[in-house]
Amino acid sequence: DLSAVGQEITRRLFGDGAAKPEPVQLPPSRVYAQEGAAPNADGHEDAAETLAGLVAVSGVSGHEQGVFATLRFLLARHLQGQGMARDDAGNLVVTIGKGKRTVVFVAHMDEVGFVITKLRDDGFCEVRRRGGFYPHLYTWTAMDVVTKRGVRPAISIEADGRTLVDLGVRSKAALEAMGIAVGQPATVPKEFLRLGPHRATGRSFDDRVGCAALVMALKKLDRDKLDRRVVFAWVTREEIGLEGADHLAKTLRPKPDVVFPVDTFVSSDSPRDDPRFAFARIGGGPVLRAWDNSSITSPLVLDRVRALADGIPLQVGMVGGGNDGSRFVPHGVVNCPLAWPQRCSHSRVETMDLRDLEALADLVARIAVGY
Repeated sequence: DLSAVGQEITRRLFGDGAAKPEPVQLPPSRVYAQEGAAPNADGHEDAAETLAGLVAVSGVSGHEQGVFATLRFLLARHLQGQGMARDDAGNLVVTIGKGKRTVVFVAHMDEVGFVITKLRDDGFCEVRRRGGFYPHLYTWTAMDVVTKRGVRPAISIEADGRTLVDLGVRSKAALEAMGIAVGQPATVPKEFLRLGPHRATGRSFDDRVGCAALVMALKKLDRDKLDRRVVFAWVTREEIGLEGADHLAKTLRPKPDVVFPVDTFVSSDSPRDDPRFAFARIGGGPVLRAWDNSSITSPLVLDRVRALADGIPLQVGMVGGGNDGSRFVPHGVVNCPLAWPQRCSHSRVETMDLRDLEALADLVARIAVGY
């Protein structure tokens, strides 16, 4: 029940006192199941529900509090409050198991979007981008502005080469009366749409799919039988420079032996892309990001993961972009990025296959126990 999740997020962010702001309602009408493809029709209930709950919450870079609270909500019953911590960068860090070895898994909580930089006298808001994306994908469309009083609907327009947000008023005073302020995040309305029997589309699958995979994997592990420390970290501000991962790499002790960042593989499995580069079939299983702009993984490490994947479909590919694990490499930590194939990244219709999410969670759980 996403409305219940929204109310719980509001309670955790603002407390139970009488002075708390209006509850942030997550409209269930924005979570759709295509006719003939109900979420429970093909055995993807857990994957779809976990991912939909995370997608429903806005988390523009630097404003990940709602995603943090949702993750704590999803993990609270399983962990019973044990092993969860928030570090100085706002990262959610969960440590389980004991032993000489330390294995780390990282996924980022944030998403691309805007923050308000100026309330204009004519009632429009000026904004700046947080993260890299094509501006036209977020212009002339519906927007949500996240305030302490709740989510305010808006639209984005383009004027004189810049993006403006229109909340339907004609003055700065009217904006302030609505609770609009400089520094608040804005992004397109959050949606989760089922496509056919196995696929889904929506905004912020990068990297809520990775976040969901870590949640699902953690729940598969028996903490009492682990012979090593396993750290699951959901980090902040990846889209603006891997900042949360950088802090974690500098402060996590003891120093880990290996890090597995979990993020998107931007696949060319699309009619408009050249399959000679970055091809991984959607629905073909998780991807080992062997080579990207920030790191190259040793073939020996790839072979170890392949052996652990025994029976799990696994793809290997090269792609652009960077990964959170690259921040650990200068500290002497082995980096092996894991991913799932996705098309239309950083758009409103990021598209993936729920079977890849389920297989990725299984792979993370096997690596946690056996690497």
